[in-house]
Amino acid sequence: MTQRTSRLGSLLRVRRIQEDVARARLIAETSAQEEARRRLLVAEERYAVPGSLAAVAVQETREFLLERRHRDALAGSVRSAGRGVESAVEATGIARHGWSEAAMRVAALDRLEERAAEAARLEELATEQRTAEEAAAALREDRSRRGGAG
Repeated sequence: MTQRTSRLGSLLRVRRIQEDVARARLIAETSAQEEARRRLLVAEERYAVPGSLAAVAVQETREFLLERRHRDALAGSVRSAGRGVESAVEATGIARHGWSEAAMRVAALDRLEERAAEAARLEELATEQRTAEEAAAALREDRSRRGGAG
């Protein structure tokens, strides 16, 4: 293995590790995004349930205010969960972009390593060809000397 292909192999191993880290981050962000969506659904379901005191026609002011605060808190949890989903979607997009870039770097190095290996193989074949030609030439020269001397 030449020094060049050895360095390429080392760099490729590092890039593959970086790609694996980026893939793991993407998986984690995707999982967090799904969890954020689940929290939003739960918050929306809680908000959709009618208030317990809303059915009572005559309410005391205190009860009305308590119910209103409770509904406002539920609405706030829906808004908060919605922001959580937006944030998770953005983080997933960033992670997907990072993984995509890492994968492209690995693919480029893979191609470069393949070309270097092919070049080394062709150089080895050329060396073997030269050796075979030199041996054949030496054999012909030896035969011609024997034939001329005999």
